[in-house]
Amino acid sequence: MNRWEVIGMMDQYITLGDLLKIGSFLLDLATLILYIYYNEKNSKKHHHKKK
Repeated sequence: MNRWEVIGMMDQYITLGDLLKIGSFLLDLATLILYIYYNEKNSKKHHHKKK
């Protein structure tokens, strides 16, 4: 079974709408992670003893 056969099988199950949903979900997740990461970084700079 080669890669194109697998992609062909996946095409039957995953529609463009699903890909857009997954894509926007991943984008939201990445944004959230970056947001939390920068907040953590910034709060550590300002508050050393705060947990």
